[in-house]
Amino acid sequence: MNYSVLHILWIHWYYRYRKNRIAVPGSSFYVFYNGTDQYPTEGEMKLSDAFVTTTDSPMLEVKVKVININYANHHNILDKCQVLREYSMFVEKVRLAKSQANPLEVAVQQCIQEGILREYLLRKGSEVINMLIAEYDYDTDIRVQREEAAEEAAEEAAKKDRAKELASIKEAIQNGALTLSNAVRFFHLTPDEMKAF
Repeated sequence: MNYSVLHILWIHWYYRYRKNRIAVPGSSFYVFYNGTDQYPTEGEMKLSDAFVTTTDSPMLEVKVKVININYANHHNILDKCQVLREYSMFVEKVRLAKSQANPLEVAVQQCIQEGILREYLLRKGSEVINMLIAEYDYDTDIRVQREEAAEEAAEEAAKKDRAKELASIKEAIQNGALTLSNAVRFFHLTPDEMKAF
């Protein structure tokens, strides 16, 4: 947990009674991405992107810098942090060994031979393998991917339905059968949707 968050959560009892603002250290939040989907070298995630209803100025916002640490991506942070670079190389070795029998054992042995996380893997190699085996569940992976695909399809269908509805609303407004104010009221037009009229 970030120190600043801890600082905010624990404020000495004395300061609870102060009227003036209490200064806290600034915070930075980072996510290291090492997935297999295409992702830029750096990106930004915002908490508000996950909100069910969107607004231009949410009451709460958290921005997180996302850094793609895949070895092939060559982010400069990998040059600055040897452990992170070696971890990235280890993940790459695991992916490349997937087609072999006992791919995790093969990847761990290759990394030890090549000096990638060597000391750590010599001490904890079996724990790493057990963790990776326990962490990955093929059936759960497939189920989650199917659920996400269904959600994406439903969102796409909803967008198409809304586009058809907006076209009908626009036509009704142009024909004089509906006023813009009534369209906003009855069809809950967003500010972006209203711009089309």
